[in-house]
Amino acid sequence: MSVTGSGQDENGELYVTSCSCKYSRDYNALDNPGGAVWRIVSADKVPQGAEVAPAPSATAGTPEAAATPQAATPGASPVAGGGQGSTQQSVDLVDIAFQPNELTIPAGQDVTITLTNKGKLPHTFTIDQLGVDSGPVQPGSTATVTINAQAGDYQFYCKTPGHKEAGMLGTLHVR
Repeated sequence: MSVTGSGQDENGELYVTSCSCKYSRDYNALDNPGGAVWRIVSADKVPQGAEVAPAPSATAGTPEAAATPQAATPGASPVAGGGQGSTQQSVDLVDIAFQPNELTIPAGQDVTITLTNKGKLPHTFTIDQLGVDSGPVQPGSTATVTINAQAGDYQFYCKTPGHKEAGMLGTLHVR
């Protein structure tokens, strides 16, 4: 399953969309309706009878336990790529996009990002501000990059000629 988008409605409710589909240049969401919309809520606002995701392990009574999100609905699963604050993430490189095109990682920690090229062209994962460059990842291949960055937002893109200009870019949020 891949997270395909996220947003907030006029009431401040958070939503994530997901899809268990294969992306390609000619992907059409209307022809492949295998997706879902997930409403993200705090643990004290889960509707009675709602299906919830298991909470990550944290020792009860610790600050980490109090800060750990406890629920999502309906039947949520971890966000593709490991979720916010994870030290391991994954990104699919497709023609011509990153899936997902937004990542959130913790500041000041080594985070490994696994890059899988599911496209038909070579792609890179490049962040100029951080000196990160995967080099060309060939179709069907996997590569990794490790990032340790200060808090901020950084643009990542594919440096294969014409790919960035065609929209193959995204944002890395470091919190």
